[in-house]
Amino acid sequence: MAKKRRSRAERREAKEKAKKQQMDSLTTFEGRKQFVQSKGLTNLVTRFKKGKGIKRNESKKTGEDIHLIHTD
Repeated sequence: MAKKRRSRAERREAKEKAKKQQMDSLTTFEGRKQFVQSKGLTNLVTRFKKGKGIKRNESKKTGEDIHLIHTD
């Protein structure tokens, strides 16, 4: 039997839930550190401790930045 196609509303709801869950996990330092390590980006772990402007300049130079999974 074919799997029922999820409605647009259901897909949107699932996406919103995933975004919220991800943002909640990124609110704590430990959560952000874990997220970065799970991506295999160990060189970015220390960047969380630095200020916003410093991080922005660093990411411009290196071309690296943290991309969230559920963003359009």
